[in-house]
Amino acid sequence: MRTLSFLHSSLIPESKIGTRYSNLFDITDWFPTLLDAGKCSQKTLPNELDGKSHFDNFFSSRIQNLQIRNEIVHHLDPLKKVEAEVEDPRPFVKIYGFKYDIRMKTAIRVGKYKLITGAEATKTPLKNQKELDLLSKSSFFVGNSWLNPKKYRKLVVLYDIENDPRETKDISDENQDVVIQLLSKVFQYFTKCCNLNFFSL
Repeated sequence: MRTLSFLHSSLIPESKIGTRYSNLFDITDWFPTLLDAGKCSQKTLPNELDGKSHFDNFFSSRIQNLQIRNEIVHHLDPLKKVEAEVEDPRPFVKIYGFKYDIRMKTAIRVGKYKLITGAEATKTPLKNQKELDLLSKSSFFVGNSWLNPKKYRKLVVLYDIENDPRETKDISDENQDVVIQLLSKVFQYFTKCCNLNFFSL
């Protein structure tokens, strides 16, 4: 996602006044950037910060748009999942399926690519969506009970943000290796998340 903002300070060198900054910047980056602007040491903080300082890019006349970060986790919510009967039939999205539940609501940006999993992805139809919809309406008798059919939908989509900033064209089928790479990134972030604990009132 992109948002508009501006930075006003007497510390900004004249060569950078009125210029555009297009590097990846997360909201967590403001804190360490402002700490560096105020010449405050981060060594006294109890934990390592999630954000990264962009101070040199903003306030140094010698440094021109040094890459500070290459990835941002926009969303990672294990409480928001697509219903269990929804399934993405494409084999390449299931490589990390046994480790990471792609039904969860997730969005991650790495370089020019953005990967989305979960409910938002289901809005994009599969290539053979009509045939799969017919299959979803069928029921099967297995053993002594009826087996409810799966609802086949995309649970993973991929966008090229540089060439498609409005996210209008899913390119996951054409870039399966990128999908696998970004799913592995999401899994790494997920394993670092705190466990959810619910306490009775």
